[in-house]
Amino acid sequence: MASLKPLLPATALDEIAEAPERAEARLDTIVRPELFHLAARYWEGRWLIETAEALARNDKTFTGRSREMCERRWRRFAKLTPCLVSTAYTAPRLLDYFDGANQPLIGFIDLLIVDEAGQVSPQVGGALFAFVRTALVVGDTQQLEPVWGIDTDTDFGNLAKWGLDKEKPLLEHGGMLASEGSVMAMAQAATAFAAPPHRGLFLEEHWRCRASVIAYCNELAYRGALKPMRPDGDYPLPPLGYAHVPGSAARAGLSWSNADEAGVIADWLGHRRAELLSHHRAKKLGDIVAIVTPFRAQIAVLRRELKNAGLGDENITVGTVHALQGAEKDVVLFSPVYSAGHSGGMFFDRGVSMLNVAVSRAKESFLVFGDIRLFRPEQRALPSGLLGAYLLAAPENEITDIEPISPIVQKEGRSELERLNDLEAHREVLRRAIGEANERVLVVSPYLSDKAIEADDLAALLLSRRGGPRIVVAYDHYLNCGDDRSLLPRAVMAIDILRASGAEVWALNGAHNKTLTVDESWIVEGSFNWLSARRDRDSDFQRHEVSFLYRGKDAAIHVDNAWKEVEALREKPEREGSREQTNAWSG
Repeated sequence: MASLKPLLPATALDEIAEAPERAEARLDTIVRPELFHLAARYWEGRWLIETAEALARNDKTFTGRSREMCERRWRRFAKLTPCLVSTAYTAPRLLDYFDGANQPLIGFIDLLIVDEAGQVSPQVGGALFAFVRTALVVGDTQQLEPVWGIDTDTDFGNLAKWGLDKEKPLLEHGGMLASEGSVMAMAQAATAFAAPPHRGLFLEEHWRCRASVIAYCNELAYRGALKPMRPDGDYPLPPLGYAHVPGSAARAGLSWSNADEAGVIADWLGHRRAELLSHHRAKKLGDIVAIVTPFRAQIAVLRRELKNAGLGDENITVGTVHALQGAEKDVVLFSPVYSAGHSGGMFFDRGVSMLNVAVSRAKESFLVFGDIRLFRPEQRALPSGLLGAYLLAAPENEITDIEPISPIVQKEGRSELERLNDLEAHREVLRRAIGEANERVLVVSPYLSDKAIEADDLAALLLSRRGGPRIVVAYDHYLNCGDDRSLLPRAVMAIDILRASGAEVWALNGAHNKTLTVDESWIVEGSFNWLSARRDRDSDFQRHEVSFLYRGKDAAIHVDNAWKEVEALREKPEREGSREQTNAWSG
């Protein structure tokens, strides 16, 4: 303490006396900034003296091209800016001298720091190490990779052409292959520092995201090695959530776009804007929100829809994950673009890097606005499948206050539809459907809850119709199971109540639509979970939900398609996602 008395004010000394661990923090904020400025002024003074003397001598350090002159010029310049920033492409061209021909200043730089080294390919960044004595390489091989200029076959062919076949294992192990290596991988292979199972120093403390956000990345890419340092706190959005938007993807040149997803995102941000700005005490949504998509064509569509929604001046970052590498926002929205009928693999499943970067940019909440059938939780080995397991872990993760996208809305137009805006409207329609049906009723509720059924007194209503119309309740089996893959108690009790009341209960594989049909007369589609939505208006999870009721001339077609889809999901052992099932809605 005696050594700190000349440096710190009395209040800081008293604080350190009570909590000695705070000494470093107080030195960082009070003493070291002053020392930095003193050092900077000292070296500026040295530069002024040296420059004045050189001018008086008219020496060659200003223009000379010999190694000695170049080194002296750089060292004088370093008195003003000891840290020089350059790209991997530019630095080698700056660090040369002339000795009959241009020569590199080999071994001249004291310390090279390479940031985002996982994105630098070996043939681009490798040459830098010839200029330096010591290197500090910072990066993450589990995040964005380099843009490699050649494929593996060409790379191996080049090795064979120059007789380097035998060096392939060494180059591969050392992260030096031009088709799959990186400067970060090279450094990890070369460093003498290791804390198994990691090569180099692994920064295990994670401070950006709240724990329930980074948990996905921790399992996906880091084998649980990250230590979340931020506790979960209250926030108006789920840490990992989704809005089911069964939109249509469209080819745009070599890229893809999805106007349905873009429209829902813009509309949702518009009506959530005031709440988000108030919560964060921010002036613009761009201070809080970013939108990420895998496809460049979708960027233009998103920006257009944001402008149409009056959000064009909110400065919202919209781009691929590369636009957010190294950045962060409180809320990150993800527009996957693909339709559920997409055949083949998805771009963000080619490795862990894309979804790892996308999710880890979100400090508070990462929200998927797309067709949730793409994210199949039973395929946990895929990045999208693991994300699906997190997204579908709880009913509260669903964002339901959106304008629904369904074939009915897309085909019939809003003028032909009756809009249901609140809990009471949905409850009334459900009771009316059961009470008025003559032949059959279909209720598709992905989640089941005995409390919702009891709150609406549906058991008595169902019993009163026993022997009348056929009433089928369909639910998603996966969504109602716990980690041990057995049905949750709320679902078991709900199924018992429904069956005891005379309803048929069907377990489906991959149900996410919320549907209600009556005879061949009318159909309701939207975001309301018919037999699980919270009935308590004071609940934190009571949200604005929207559905559309259609009873027009094509109602029978839509009703028939709804039954066909449910029957297909009931029959298929795997989760939904085929083109045939998606097209069953087209009528």
